[in-house]
Amino acid sequence: MRVWTGAAYAPTTASTRLRLDPFSEVLRSRNVDVCHWTFLSAESSSDWAAGGKKRISPAIGGFARMNAAKQNTSHLDVAVIQRECVPFNTLFLEKRLALKAPFIWDIDDSLWSNGVSVSSFIRGGARKYEYLLANAAEVWAGNQVIADWCVSMSDTPVFLVPTTSPIPTAPAQPALPRRLAWVGTPSTGPFIEKLLAELQFDLGDWIVDIVGANIQVPAGLNVVLHSWSQETEEKVLSRAWAGLYPIDLSHPLALGKSALKAVLFGGYGLPTIATRTTSNADVILDGLTGRLVGNKAGWKNALAEISVINIRDEWGSLARKRMIDLYNPEKWAEFQVERIMNYKR
Repeated sequence: MRVWTGAAYAPTTASTRLRLDPFSEVLRSRNVDVCHWTFLSAESSSDWAAGGKKRISPAIGGFARMNAAKQNTSHLDVAVIQRECVPFNTLFLEKRLALKAPFIWDIDDSLWSNGVSVSSFIRGGARKYEYLLANAAEVWAGNQVIADWCVSMSDTPVFLVPTTSPIPTAPAQPALPRRLAWVGTPSTGPFIEKLLAELQFDLGDWIVDIVGANIQVPAGLNVVLHSWSQETEEKVLSRAWAGLYPIDLSHPLALGKSALKAVLFGGYGLPTIATRTTSNADVILDGLTGRLVGNKAGWKNALAEISVINIRDEWGSLARKRMIDLYNPEKWAEFQVERIMNYKR
């Protein structure tokens, strides 16, 4: 059997790694031929994340890499597309794949903004994702909000497949001074930047580790900025007291964002303080594994609660158990492999 997986972003970025790697490893262990392609190379990811003119070189390199993709899309049994193949308004590869073999659309974030903007013009907007939905053999939706959107737009079969994260063998071992953690990307950096500005007078006793985004830090706060790497992520989370997951609800794609950060934090035994959304409420049990909040007062109260070590440990322990029981990557990888094997010719 031959399986092709494609994504816009390199495997070193969190979303692609966490969605594609687990089931790909299982397939290879069963002697299935898996060909993985990404538009961006690992070396160009940092320039792409920096934005602006720095994206020109990675974009040129990405379009050059499409020649390799064309050569590898022959004689397939099935393809898996993580979000999109190219982060521009083009469906060239997807349409080519549709002629060669059925494809599964794996979508874990709500990218279908209907707003007319420069971004939607460049990225394709809702029409691009409606094409992927309509032409996919099936959809793996990362959360219920995405699944509901897909069901409302098409008769394509939809399966709920949450984004998971490898669960560490041991929980975090937080120590004094107390540290809070946030892990994300430049695109979500403004969410944590806004929260820090709102809480700048309430975080005096905390160190805040920010991984993956270069943000503006209010004066007086003890904030440490880290570039993302797997090793840095593990180091930061293994010593954290709790995780932060703010979402700006005014953002047009906010409600469809998956609760990956809560899953990631929970695996380390960290309680999560998060903006209340449907997806976050599916993962976080309010008052049992963390707090779901909706305003500044809620954030302040939650910080006060997790300052109590017994509460912090109780919430963190239950969060880790919940991730092991419900969000075990091995379990979901097996489910995805079963779905893929249905397409064996």
